[in-house]
Amino acid sequence: YRAALSLHPAHARALNNLASMRVAAGRQEEALKLYRRAIEADPNMYEAYNNLGGQLLAMGKAADAEPVLRFAVSMEGSEPQLLFNLGLAIRGVGRGPEGVPLMRSALRLDPKNKDYYWELARTYNFGGERGLALSSLDAMTRTLRTG
Repeated sequence: YRAALSLHPAHARALNNLASMRVAAGRQEEALKLYRRAIEADPNMYEAYNNLGGQLLAMGKAADAEPVLRFAVSMEGSEPQLLFNLGLAIRGVGRGPEGVPLMRSALRLDPKNKDYYWELARTYNFGGERGLALSSLDAMTRTLRTG
């Protein structure tokens, strides 16, 4: 990606991918800067917003992630990972029940993703909805078993 960036310093996909490599190397702050540069280079690249929001979530910055992810969802509302991440951000700022419909939408779009079931169950559990949490885990087991 560095070679591509040396030829075209504002190549959004190369910046986004290099940022993801920085995350894998444990260089989160550098990754955030690269994701932001990717967004500056291509403001319509929802993947960079999703990655920026996801990294902010991973760093415990749900309040910073939420507006980034809301904007991304406004651009591409049928991308399950975006919907899911926004649901996590909303849960992360203490409004878990508001995030549930987003997580459920992500599940409808990608019913084989076990992480979606797991985090939906956790969200229900955090809200005291133990029955719904168990139902979500049961649905995961049934869906993945019949896979």
